[in-house]
Amino acid sequence: MKTNINTVVAVIVVAAVVAGNAFAGTECGTSEQRGKGLKAKDAIARELNLSADQQNRLEQAKTAHRKVMETLRNALKEKRRELQDAVAKPDITRQQVDPILAEIKKLQSDMADKRVDGIFAVKGILSPEQFAKLQSMKEKRMRNGNKKRGGKERQ
Repeated sequence: MKTNINTVVAVIVVAAVVAGNAFAGTECGTSEQRGKGLKAKDAIARELNLSADQQNRLEQAKTAHRKVMETLRNALKEKRRELQDAVAKPDITRQQVDPILAEIKKLQSDMADKRVDGIFAVKGILSPEQFAKLQSMKEKRMRNGNKKRGGKERQ
């Protein structure tokens, strides 16, 4: 009975790892969609009345942030593969995969920290008014985007 439970747990962990890897792509959309993103970026810059210096600083911050996040995503992907391979071994124990799980949790935590660092980097470049307007624009986009997908409007 214990072996069956271990097998079920192993299958669930492997399925979760595979699902996580499926959604961990680094570049989304077609070139046309990315082109629309450039237009949106220009529209946001106009809407926020960004100076050329602010636009340059934001671009530099975004580039640096993406590099860090890509490194963390790749490391996380590798650790998830390592976990998947380990769990697939017939004689593996929970204690043997715990260090891999700890590394995965650490990478996820690092990614969350870097997301917050990125928000504060933007906050440091924009004026308080610009940042508040950006947050408002983001919330509006989230509400409108959700309606387009047939979802409920956010409150």
